[in-house]
Parts: sequence; C-alpha cells; structure tokens
Amino acid sequence: MKVREIYDLVNALSFEEKRKLNLLLSQNPSAHLSLFQLIQGGASFDLEVLAQKSGLTRKLLHKAFIRLGSSILETPVLFEEGTVPGVLVVAQRLTSLGLYKLALEQIEKGLKMALLKDRFELAFDLLELQKIICPNQKDEINKQKDEICLAKDELVRLQLLKSNAFELNRERVRGKDVSLPFAAVKKNALLHQASFKSISARIISLKVKYRLALWESDDVRVVEFVNQMIPLLIKMDDPVMEMDLVTATTSKAISILRLGWFEQADAALAQIILKPVSSAPAQKMQLNLYLSTALAYAGDYGLEKVATPAFRILEERKDEIEGESYYPMICFLAAKAAWALGKPEVAMRYLIPLTPASCKSFNQDIYGMSRLLRLLFMLDLQDLDLHNDIQSASRYFSRKGNQSVAIKTFLQMVGEIIRTEYSARPIILRKYLPQFTSLKKIKPEFLFFDTVEIEPWIESKLSGKRINNILLEKWKESKREAPNGRISSF
Repeated sequence: MKVREIYDLVNALSFEEKRKLNLLLSQNPSAHLSLFQLIQGGASFDLEVLAQKSGLTRKLLHKAFIRLGSSILETPVLFEEGTVPGVLVVAQRLTSLGLYKLALEQIEKGLKMALLKDRFELAFDLLELQKIICPNQKDEINKQKDEICLAKDELVRLQLLKSNAFELNRERVRGKDVSLPFAAVKKNALLHQASFKSISARIISLKVKYRLALWESDDVRVVEFVNQMIPLLIKMDDPVMEMDLVTATTSKAISILRLGWFEQADAALAQIILKPVSSAPAQKMQLNLYLSTALAYAGDYGLEKVATPAFRILEERKDEIEGESYYPMICFLAAKAAWALGKPEVAMRYLIPLTPASCKSFNQDIYGMSRLLRLLFMLDLQDLDLHNDIQSASRYFSRKGNQSVAIKTFLQMVGEIIRTEYSARPIILRKYLPQFTSLKKIKPEFLFFDTVEIEPWIESKLSGKRINNILLEKWKESKREAPNGRISSF
C-alpha cells in the first residue's frame, strides 16, 4: 500500500467506523494511533507537516502509515456488525469506498490464498469483483476462471487416483493378487503431472507416487518424492498437512537408513523433529516418530551417531513424554540401542519404566521381551545371580501361553552360562548358536529374534568384537543378498 492510499482510506471511513477504530487502536497506544488521530482531525496530506506534528522522522512516519493501513484492513471496523473479516469482504468494502487499487491488492492476495487452499468458489467470487473494477479485462479474467475450473477437475481426478491406490493396497495386504490393477494405478500416477497453481493437487500427486514407492520398498524413489513434497507441505501451512509432513520426513529417514546412506542419516532424522509444526498433535507425533525411528535403527544397526542425539533429546524432553502411552516403547527401543552400543548399565536404566501395567496397550508382549533383554544385560554386567530371574521369566511366559521354543532355549542357555566357569562358557555358546540359527527360520519365532539380538550377542562373545560392529556387518551382508528388500521390521 502507498502512503497516499492509506491517507485516503482513513478519510473514506464513516464517522462510526473511525470511532470504532480509534477505540481499538487506543488499547495499545503507538505512533500509528497518533497518526490516525491527526488525519481524523483534518490534517492535510503534507508529509512534512504530518512528521512535524507527530514528532516522527520521515522514515518512522512511513512505517506508521504502513502499520496504520494494516491495522485498518485487519480489524472488523470496515464490516457490518456480525460479519467475519475476510479478503473478499475487505475487497468489497474497499470497492464501495472507491479505493480500487487497494481493493485489487486484496483480490490478488485472496486469489493466491484461494488457489493455495483449493477454495475455488472464493476464487470465482474474487474474479467476479475484479470484473466490476476492471471491466476492460473481462476476457482475461474469464480465461483465468476456465483455468481454475480445470484445476478443480484435476483435483477430483487425483483424489480418485489416490482412493484407488489406497484401496488396492488394502486388498494386497489381505493377500489378494492386485498386480495388474496396481501396475495400472502406478503408471497413471507416474504419468500424471499436477502442474497447475494448486499446491494441494501437486501434493496429492506426489503422495500417491511416494506411497506406491513405499509399498514396493523402492527407497530411492521414496526419498525423491518426499524431497519434492516437503517444501509444498511447509508452504501449505495447514494443521492436516503438518501430520503429512511429519510422516513423510519419517519415511524419508527410514528409506535413507535402509539404503545405508548413513552419512545423510543424521540430517534426515533431524529433519523429522526440526521441521516447524504448530499443532499439538503434530508436535507429539513428531517427537514420537523421531525417537522411535532413531532408536530403533540405532539398535538394529548399532549406529552410535544416530543414537547420541536421540538419547540427548529423550533426556531433555523426558517430562514431556513420560505420561504418554508410547513412552514404554520408546524406553524399550532406547534400552536395545544402548545395549547394542555396549552400554548395558544405561540399557538397564531404560528398562525400569516397563511394567505389565505400562505395556498392556501394546499388541506385542513388550514387557515379556524386556525380561529376556534384562537377562542379557545382566550377563554383560557380570551379574550371575540370575537363577530366580530365569525361573520367574519361565513362569511368566508359561502363564501367558507364549513360551516358544526359542524362548525356552534362550532360558536354558542363560541357566547353563551362570552355572559354568568363565573359561568354559565359549563351549556353551558354540553349542547353542546353531540351534538359534535353525530356530530363526521358523516364522512363529520371529518376535523373539526381532527383539533379542541373540546371534550377534553370541558372535560378539566368541569373537571379542563389539556387538554394534557385528550388527552393521550383518546388515551389509543382508543388503548384498537382497539390495531392494526390507532390512528391518520397524
């Protein structure tokens, strides 16, 4: 807005509107209140005189004019009682006052917002008002309306494509063969280029592509599509989109970890928690996904650089999440990560919050698995007074009805270790290692082997290597065998 336009705007207000504005500005006295009162008192448009009377320099006077203009357009004084301020109403009122330049500025601002948020009806109303102000531009405005109609149709097609993709994935999860229709949806998604001004149309297009890549474990494409989505999601500045932003940055971090791009892992994980979100649910989700992702992969691969900032943030924001339902799971993952990095005493501390009551909301028996991990931690700490703990764990799993062969074998091995001299323990470990290797192939034993890294632990004891180095070696071996496959159950 120009200074003269703001001066004319003040003079165009009715007596009642000026009275209301004066009351509102008086609640927080400032330079632009003094300026408003000068103009209201009949001061002519002479910047030298206005600067002298207000006691402001020319530079400060200009700032006061801009703030005054913003205050007028952002307060309800221009509108009838009971109406809600909005760009359309402001533009209509400015038009009725004959302030066409200011009205066109509001229309331009409103059109950007409407196209950003896909508020097509608002865009049509603003363009109709622009036709009234600029009748000689009717053809150009009608052409713009046609483009908006195309954008509206494009968004509908994209929403249908998204629905089809998600429905096909649900069918695939149920075990149905959807390879042909899935391929068709993928082809349409990759061919489609949402190129109009509508940002949400482009986001939906990218979301479909990124989801398809995610379902096919195509980690490189996941990273590519999420990188394109992030600036668009931030630009939308919408609470719903904030949740998408958090899940997308998490997917990107997981893909980078699975690809083994560990040099980029720190930055990708930091992106989850550092991206600005304003809503409380998004902030809670952001912290949960960051901690669970960083700690899970630090535990799976023995990544100290990933674990260190995660442990720091967990300690700094402990009070914030201690009462949350997911807190026991975070502690469980933190315990695994600390143990994998050769810190069993730290790992023991993270197991303390895990109780039958705190873990009852989880589908998996996290508390039961924590009891098995505790036995390993105690062995690492050379605490061999474990006879009662072994018996208690055995009774717990028997009572639960889920004492698998692997769990039973594990408890037997720990029992033999604590009864054997230190020099003879490698013989016991060598005896049990092939048994665990064989049991790992049995599907019902998956939870035990996914939770208790028993093979790497035995190998570390036999070789003298740190367990995190063995975990990393096993990961590299799995990538060589299946470069495009999932390498973690997370």
